[in-house]
Amino acid sequence: MLGECIRILFQIYLIIKKIKVMTVQQNLGKLEASYIVWMEKHNRDRDAGYIWWERIKDCQDWSTKERTYVPMSDTKTLGVMRKWVKHQKSFG
Repeated sequence: MLGECIRILFQIYLIIKKIKVMTVQQNLGKLEASYIVWMEKHNRDRDAGYIWWERIKDCQDWSTKERTYVPMSDTKTLGVMRKWVKHQKSFG
């Protein structure tokens, strides 16, 4: 009985965890889309998609274990990109 309850709780945890990751990825996608639309209105001479790609590829952390840079988690990337977009929009 107790083992069954633990198994069910673990399955619920995995479902919630998967939904959270999807939500972060979806928010990152929405942020990208809104940034590109904003850039197209304000800076038509620049490639907004390339600028986004160039910035997001720099979202990396140093890994002592791997002795190289590794991509940040989606959550951390979302936070960095939100701050960056807010900063970009403050100019224009």
